[in-house]
Amino acid sequence: MLQITYWSIPSLVAIVLAVATLVRIRQSGPVPGARALTALGGCVVLWSLGQLIGSLTTSLELKILASKLQYPAIGLLPATWLMFATTYIRGRQAMAPLKLALLVAVPCVTVLLAWTNELHGMLWAAVTLRPTPGFVGLAIDYGPWFRVHMVYSYALVLAATLLLRLELPDTPRTARARAAVVQAPLAIVLLNLLHLSPWNPVPFIDPTPLGLAIGTWILNRGVLRTGLLETPPQLHRQVVEQLGDGIAIVDRQGQILDLNQAARRCLMVGDAPITGRSLVELATGNGLAEVCAGRAESGEITVGSRTYHVRGTVLETGRTSTPCTVLVLRDITERRAAEDELLRVKQEMETLAHTDPLTGLSNRRYFMQRLHEEIERARRHGHPLSVALLDLDHFKIINDTFGHDAGDQVLRAVARTIFGVKRSSDVAARFGGEEFALLLPETDPAGAARVAERLREAIESLLVPRPAGAPLSVTTSIGVATLHSPEAGLDNLLIRADRALYDAKRAGRNRVCDAAA
Repeated sequence: MLQITYWSIPSLVAIVLAVATLVRIRQSGPVPGARALTALGGCVVLWSLGQLIGSLTTSLELKILASKLQYPAIGLLPATWLMFATTYIRGRQAMAPLKLALLVAVPCVTVLLAWTNELHGMLWAAVTLRPTPGFVGLAIDYGPWFRVHMVYSYALVLAATLLLRLELPDTPRTARARAAVVQAPLAIVLLNLLHLSPWNPVPFIDPTPLGLAIGTWILNRGVLRTGLLETPPQLHRQVVEQLGDGIAIVDRQGQILDLNQAARRCLMVGDAPITGRSLVELATGNGLAEVCAGRAESGEITVGSRTYHVRGTVLETGRTSTPCTVLVLRDITERRAAEDELLRVKQEMETLAHTDPLTGLSNRRYFMQRLHEEIERARRHGHPLSVALLDLDHFKIINDTFGHDAGDQVLRAVARTIFGVKRSSDVAARFGGEEFALLLPETDPAGAARVAERLREAIESLLVPRPAGAPLSVTTSIGVATLHSPEAGLDNLLIRADRALYDAKRAGRNRVCDAAA
């Protein structure tokens, strides 16, 4: 079931090198080609892991399963190599969705056929164990679709390699990289061809993981260690023009030294001469001067109706060169609009959460929250605090006689009256049914009594019109209580106000009673 063999070593080495390469790619940051190269490294890990598992077992079923596990990587690795080539050369983070879908169509079919091969044999016509001294390998007779997959994969590898070799600048700095992008795929392809050729001395052993290990090592040394993925100190004009983001090069005072076409579109300057003008003249935004001077990494600017995120990178220049900063402009108008809309919805939900839906006043929960906060503030600063509880007199008669719709009209009219009488610092709430509450910060007993009396008179004079018949009127009984000591709590204050309310009811209604009286 389990076999220990030195044939597992190439797969293990490939995994270790690929993981180390992924770590180095991650350290490079979000630069063009990094995502595709990350995906390529992931394919190497998955392919080599499947090979490693297959080399450690003597079970035919497990070897077939290990082979199936490799096929997402086997199918996608050439595509990721081409993705790296195109995104790096064009200075983009990712490929267009439609192009990406077309690119991976054949690999996806290959993966699907691998996992369903027992139904059709399109990928593997026959799979058998091949015992040899000290090792049990897997012998595969490939089906018709495998030839399609092989031709397609080699075509992608060839196209990507030629693209990288032809487009990389021919400079001493890129000499090792230009060699690496040819040598790495060549090592993988040659060993893979050896495995598939009739001259393979050990057909039951796939040497491709050895090629993956060699290719990964070459890419690590030739591409990553040379800093090919990192933004160079002085940008090549052609690369700058191909970038999708706006690139502006400015001096420390914000004077424009150069713009690419995307930046000209962002700043709406067209083809007009722009060198020497201040960026501040063309855009508005807080912190723009700090980004230009290298004192801040990023900021935001507004040009017309568009908003852009600006990220600055200070260029390392010689002593005789003008110190300058490269600004990358990325349009975030839609994102900012979405964030504003999300904030608006959040605020609206918060308002709904503490608002009584019938009257538009605060609900009981919000009132209790504010009452707790105001009690703590009154204790800290020694300010007075009062509460008034209101209950409409004989409100049940209105509901029973004229219906609940009329009762709701009265409640809404009373709520509008309360809102018109209260001060801006007061909190008015519907406690439930026909009961209301008024929180009066920094208000002593005399002041609370005056507010309550004004409110009682306003409600008494209120006439609520009806579609047919005479207008409705209503009176209210009000109980007022004031926080009389720092030790008194929320419950004590409400209980005293409630008792005062019932004193007003017992005394004949339509009156104000003070708990302190």
